Amino acid sequence: MANPPPEPDLLRPYGDPEKGVANNWFRVKFRFTREDILKWMKDVASKNNPNCPPEELRTDDHFKFLLEVYDQLESLATGGENYEKPALNKHKCHIYRELNPGYGPKQTQSKLVSDYLVKSWTNNYDSGPDVRNINLNYWCIYDLIGLFLSLLGSAPPAADRNNYFLPLTAVYARWCSRLAGKLKNKASQAPSDPGVGPIPMMFQCTWRDRKDGKGKWFFLGASLGGDQFADNPSGADWQMKVQMERFRILREHQQTVMVRDGDFNSTEPEKNLPDGTGNLWGNCAETYPFVQCMDAFDVINSNQNVQGLALSKLFIDQKKPVTDYSGYADDLIWKSVRPPCRNCGDILRRVQANQDLFAQAFEMDRAPLRNPPAPPQDAEVEEGFVIRDMKEPLIQEMVEVTSN
Repeated sequence: MANPPPEPDLLRPYGDPEKGVANNWFRVKFRFTREDILKWMKDVASKNNPNCPPEELRTDDHFKFLLEVYDQLESLATGGENYEKPALNKHKCHIYRELNPGYGPKQTQSKLVSDYLVKSWTNNYDSGPDVRNINLNYWCIYDLIGLFLSLLGSAPPAADRNNYFLPLTAVYARWCSRLAGKLKNKASQAPSDPGVGPIPMMFQCTWRDRKDGKGKWFFLGASLGGDQFADNPSGADWQMKVQMERFRILREHQQTVMVRDGDFNSTEPEKNLPDGTGNLWGNCAETYPFVQCMDAFDVINSNQNVQGLALSKLFIDQKKPVTDYSGYADDLIWKSVRPPCRNCGDILRRVQANQDLFAQAFEMDRAPLRNPPAPPQDAEVEEGFVIRDMKEPLIQEMVEVTSN
């Protein structure tokens, strides 16, 4: 069998000085263990990394904020202080929480009432000169990891889905699985200790051009996760409380109308369509990225160029672990890319974004195939012929993977 064509060249994020394909930041960090991840984050937040963040963000206030976010997420990681706080009835959880003062004795308390309430930290996206500067509440480790990575500077001007944002989102998802949650396949979990609850189903990155033309701002987020809600005696109410808090992020901080009062558990397309998933507003990985990225001013122009991708956890939880990043279009990471759900599609329509820039197959034709098909013997092979010929079958394959 012939050797596969070269993978896409990956850009170097976060001031990465290393040379050579094998030493690329995305490839090296994809293989990081729990200890490696926490050490790298703490070094960055403690001014011990001379290249990250970039000079425009190397202020005392920004480093102080990075260290605060690091402390928050580390406390919710498996084994962390707020993960297994004894005062919380020994209930382990990757969500910052407190006891519900209105919860009565277990003998008489309704099982439909949660014994926990969401507790949160207020954090500020202070990551650049033209980034929206707002306070948002955070309480889940997965979103805190995304926040930390989003605070380290913009992507280069040449960044696209293949050379930057897909590998970035894959590293983000992989790091989440190293620090929290439990995978079905023990081989994929090792050597990390399992946490509580499945990791989020989806991970998302949204990005837009900097106004000064010097790069692209990006924002990372994950779908609902952090606990084994089904095994909690008051799981349904506890899960609903967490989902309601995520909805409030959308409702209270949206720059242009994405949701309205009274929409929660009411107007969601995924809830109301016969073949819907039942997901509610705020459940999706797009929650924090959309709040940050979708502008209110000059809506048509400002949101028409926003791009994004959603990546499912499929590539992480495998019997045979995916231990190295691969950017081939026919490998598992690209096949784990998903289209926006119908809730997110509705939001994209409301903010007048270009949905083609969020499509499952967007820029897939720029990624090489590990196993490119041989052209028909009687075909006139021209530049681009094989890619054009393969595009529809490959999309169909991805649809079949999604439906399984």
